[in-house]
Amino acid sequence: MSRVFLAAEAGQPASAVVRQARIQAESSAWARPTLRAHEGRVSRTMLEAAGTAVATAVGAPGARVVFYPSLVSALTAAVAQLGRSDLGAVTSVVDRRAVLDAVRRQTSTTDRESPPSAPRQVGVDRLGRIRLDELAAMLADGHVGLVVSAVGNPEVGTTQPLQQIRQLCRAHDVPLLVDASMAGGRMELPADWDALVLDAASWAGGNAAAVVVRPGVRWRDEPSAELAALPLGAPSVADCAAAALGLEAAVADLPAHAEHDRRLIESLREGLADVADVVVHGDTERRLPHVVGFSVLYVDAEAMLVELDRKGIAVASGSACAVESGQPSHVLAAIGTLTSGNLRVTLPLTAQRSDIDALLAELPPLVAQLRAEVGL
Repeated sequence: MSRVFLAAEAGQPASAVVRQARIQAESSAWARPTLRAHEGRVSRTMLEAAGTAVATAVGAPGARVVFYPSLVSALTAAVAQLGRSDLGAVTSVVDRRAVLDAVRRQTSTTDRESPPSAPRQVGVDRLGRIRLDELAAMLADGHVGLVVSAVGNPEVGTTQPLQQIRQLCRAHDVPLLVDASMAGGRMELPADWDALVLDAASWAGGNAAAVVVRPGVRWRDEPSAELAALPLGAPSVADCAAAALGLEAAVADLPAHAEHDRRLIESLREGLADVADVVVHGDTERRLPHVVGFSVLYVDAEAMLVELDRKGIAVASGSACAVESGQPSHVLAAIGTLTSGNLRVTLPLTAQRSDIDALLAELPPLVAQLRAEVGL
């Protein structure tokens, strides 16, 4: 049975460009780049070239690029090593759990006299977009050392007003860290950031992640004792090189591919409108091109996931952290919408119209069946 995979936030197969690049890199850059010998210099040169390629691909030539083995480790390090260590960080209520955890950790170790007992979080509207007036008020009190915002939300797809956010940050001399883990290689990235976090999995580039820091932005090379104790690790040079080449390839085809993704998601949204009692989340225009989340009333999400999987279709439900913990999605709760019966589609790079057609063919009768089983 040919399967349909529409859960790319959980990962996707490396592209052909990435697979070939990794094979070639592994044959020459296998030594630690810190080794003070020829083999180490070969690895170091390739690592530096990978960093240069990533910086150029995101429109920031000359920026510093630091690679990490995972998105969580990159987000953790970025929050800890950017901005002022004696002031707290601010994020929104709909950011990733990894961001919220990193901000909570940074807040708990700040040296200011009266730190808040919980991370400072900015509210959002019903589309999941940050409330700029709340952010402005927080920045005005002088106790913010870093603002963290995503390009777009991984559950509902809504993008954030980064230009206005950065204007507020610059007015108070506070750096802006942007989580582009869902946007890198999938849409044109905004220029409104001081540091950027990328996840190679977004462009089928493997497991490496990177933090891109603009020249002149403060980055503490010596991590705090708390950060140093965390097992952040480092990716292989081959992984970094493969991710960089994959990003270059994705960016070269970006306009056409982003439009392709947008049309597929629009088709899915239109099809969902024909299913009774389905709420589609997020902004219809200002959104990630390849993501949509929706809630099916009176139906259990787990039951839909299991049955769709049996029919050869993979989708996701809410946030991974919420599913694993049994807790409702903090994103859906924050925007005041139904937290049960939630499904999320994240298109892989290889998604086609036939994949959307397959989901729309199976979902309506499945929903009707599951509702009938509970007497609806």
